[in-house]
Amino acid sequence: MKRTRISEVQAKNALRKANPDRQYAHGSYGRFRRYSGNLIDLFAMIVERRMDKPANSGRGCRVTPEHIENSYAKLQKVVYDLLLNIEMKVYGDEEE
Repeated sequence: MKRTRISEVQAKNALRKANPDRQYAHGSYGRFRRYSGNLIDLFAMIVERRMDKPANSGRGCRVTPEHIENSYAKLQKVVYDLLLNIEMKVYGDEEE
């Protein structure tokens, strides 16, 4: 299967959007491009695996915007829960 690729401009724009003041070492943009492409491929696989009907099997086999939304919500929740879990392990139940 061919990997999804994002352009160098897209990678730079995404990284600058996160923090315009951050500096990046040589090779950072390339790695970000590769891994973000891998995440796009993973998301596409999640959409496909959540489909109830096989491709080209008739009524109900087409991916709809709702399928994309539901798959994204599921992925977002898993990532959010993972990050929250990591934060809790690192910082514990600190109160300000």
